[in-house]
Amino acid sequence: MKKENCFLFLFLDVYCIYLGLIEYIKNNFNQLIMRFSAKISIMPQDALLDPQGKTVENNTSKLGIDNISNIRIGKHVFLEVESDSEEKAKETIKEICEKLLVNQITEKYDFQIFDN
Repeated sequence: MKKENCFLFLFLDVYCIYLGLIEYIKNNFNQLIMRFSAKISIMPQDALLDPQGKTVENNTSKLGIDNISNIRIGKHVFLEVESDSEEKAKETIKEICEKLLVNQITEKYDFQIFDN
């Protein structure tokens, strides 16, 4: 086979692969994975006492700060989620909060989600 013919076949093979990739991307564009960031706030339930917050509140006067009240101390968690939609990312965040991060008897949570 001549050198020119080999080059032509190689070019055609690469071009067919390129067209196949373009077609694949067109067909699967909605299924691409996206990355979301989440900021989760975990706080004690309003009905429960917050001993840590109460201790800080009681000691503010010792520092000469008298205009502080109702201190509640909680946690912030930041994480990233890979998902094919924002709804599924929210479901994942809710699941990790309820199954792992939050004691729902004593704590409540709220989260914000951001598209990266």
